[in-house]
Amino acid sequence: MSRLLSIVIPVYNASQTVARTLRSLEIIAPRRRPLVEVVAVDDGSTDDSPAVFERSAAALDGLQCNIVTQTNQGVSVARNAAIERAQGDWILFLDADDELIFDPVERLREPNDATSILWPVEMSPQDRRPTVARFRPMAPDSFLDRVTAENPYPICALTVRRSALVERFDSEMRYLEDWDFWLRNPNVFERMATEAGAALTRVHVHQQNRSSHWAACGAARCRIASAAR
Repeated sequence: MSRLLSIVIPVYNASQTVARTLRSLEIIAPRRRPLVEVVAVDDGSTDDSPAVFERSAAALDGLQCNIVTQTNQGVSVARNAAIERAQGDWILFLDADDELIFDPVERLREPNDATSILWPVEMSPQDRRPTVARFRPMAPDSFLDRVTAENPYPICALTVRRSALVERFDSEMRYLEDWDFWLRNPNVFERMATEAGAALTRVHVHQQNRSSHWAACGAARCRIASAAR
């Protein structure tokens, strides 16, 4: 059976969170699960993340979940490896501590020529109430201005047509790699649809989020700025 959606998950030392991420996929209606696959790549974890993933995946009836392992090469290489294995028409990127909180399958099944669909995202800090972030859609003629000025969207805010992903993640980037990825793939924004209703994903915001490593992020910003010239 052809797949409609591939959920791509890079995993690294996520034994405390990846089970929650997989449990969140129970929101996908059982009758729709044959249209979905989970493609995970373990990036050389030193804990038991792969085993936790396998146990949690076994509880998801009707949902194909696969994990492969690689030596530690960074999140960009892990995501690239997962993209190469993905079979779905659409791709959703989740991190191993994110959650899916809305079933997108029916929306993705609707006839459309969109290259991406932009969704709200619930941001859940450790010490504050969750809030729903809603994002401005991007017109194709504003792409360069928007993407060079800021990272326009979290990686989990978009379901992306796989055929629109011409370029892959920069294998040398371990911070802000999603921002660089959008810059590399303007095709994603050619025909962007927008969902204004429920949030698709939940992001747990905490001190261990990679974007809190300011020095490394500063170097990544310089790299992105150079690439945009």
